[in-house]
Amino acid sequence: MNLRNLRTFVATAEDGGLGRACSRLNLSQAAASRQIHALEAELGVAVFEHVGRGLRLTSEGELLVQRSRQLLADAAMLVEHARAL
Repeated sequence: MNLRNLRTFVATAEDGGLGRACSRLNLSQAAASRQIHALEAELGVAVFEHVGRGLRLTSEGELLVQRSRQLLADAAMLVEHARAL
């Protein structure tokens, strides 16, 4: 699983759309969209649904965003721990 895809997923969920998440992550919307599609393909579930011009978490996405935040926090702690060694 690619942590970059998870970061894009979480940022998009937190920011309520690709535009703001892309600004925060310094990504193009095309790149962010590809990352989210890749994550959905890997997981086998849709994490967002299109609502007008925006995105909304699916029920599966709502369940996965919390765990994704935890995985990203764990990865950051692992990096900090490794640097302390």
